[in-house]
Amino acid sequence: MAHSKLYVRLMNSARWRRLRDEWIREHPLCEECKRKGIVEPARCVHHITPIESGRNDRQCEELAFSRANLQALCYQCHADIHKAENSHSKEAHKKRAQERLQQWIARHKRDQEATISRTTSKRSKGETPGACFFLRPPFDSQ
Repeated sequence: MAHSKLYVRLMNSARWRRLRDEWIREHPLCEECKRKGIVEPARCVHHITPIESGRNDRQCEELAFSRANLQALCYQCHADIHKAENSHSKEAHKKRAQERLQQWIARHKRDQEATISRTTSKRSKGETPGACFFLRPPFDSQ
């Protein structure tokens, strides 16, 4: 399974390690097993809403460190949840990456259109627009 660079950075951060260790100390038993009446020690911390489902880096970071998004689980329950959600599959990662790419393209397209609009507006008022490097000069027709 290939995680994004952001995900890897967040999960390898000292902040995450501290939060994970605190969560396990505060919730020493697997929450899923406890619901079934089984006493099993928690070994990992699960993100209820996947980190990479955030629409941008800030939202991904919020999902990673939000205590409301954490659940203490044993290894078996953690594996069962991911298997049921298919969230660690290659297809799921590709889909999330494609969605983030489409959002990035849409955001930059809007930014470009706003810049063109501002530049056109300044020209119509007789002002000199700022540098606009993404617009190409007209080609000579020879």
